[in-house]
Amino acid sequence: MSNKNYYRWGDQELIKVPVDDTTVVEIGDFICRIIQADVDADATLTINYGCPATYMVTGGNAAADREKAGDQLLGIAMSQSLNGQTDDLLVATAGVWELVQKTAAAIHIGDGVEVYSDGTNCEDQTIVEGTTSLIGYCVENKTSTTLTGVMVKLLPSLLNTLQG
Repeated sequence: MSNKNYYRWGDQELIKVPVDDTTVVEIGDFICRIIQADVDADATLTINYGCPATYMVTGGNAAADREKAGDQLLGIAMSQSLNGQTDDLLVATAGVWELVQKTAAAIHIGDGVEVYSDGTNCEDQTIVEGTTSLIGYCVENKTSTTLTGVMVKLLPSLLNTLQG
């Protein structure tokens, strides 16, 4: 995906997130909070900074990767970061987004979605229907099996669980 803004409506609840100079982010990427395991695997990363989902350490299989992405998700990038840049990212932690579903299957209002992983790592801008590691839920029926765009309301960000 190349810097496409998938935001559609609702309050975005924007935050600024620091990134390392080696972290490359495109608009629309899922931004996750870097934890110690990520730093241990890649010394160029900094704990509590943001990174796209592909930068996270794999959990060993698709389900574990989706859980890790769901647990560490901060939101969706509203600005980009090129290699060598250290400007804070603008990240939306809420709102309704037209996200890309990995397969063009039908999905309905209320169905949960997760970050997609092929078992080796997560994808930065792709979702899959799921109920275990939710990042949001479908807010508009999509019965077409040829289109991949799904209207998704993000669930409260990781930031909401860090308080108190």
